Amino acid sequence: LLSRSHKEGHCRLWDGNTLANGYAQIEIAGGKEYVHRLAYEVFVRAIPEGGQISHTCGHRHCIEPSHLELRI
Repeated sequence: LLSRSHKEGHCRLWDGNTLANGYAQIEIAGGKEYVHRLAYEVFVRAIPEGGQISHTCGHRHCIEPSHLELRI
């Protein structure tokens, strides 16, 4: 995750492809995963069933852990 992103201001922005809606998605373990959700699980904790991750900075391709907020 860190090698495919860069710091820009307070954000860590994904350098890979993004979808038309602005979110970044990668293929992992035979499926697709939103990069911000993966970043939350790697750097913060597991996302509980039904949990959603929002970006406090407003950038959908930001993976900065401190900008990712769990909403249940």
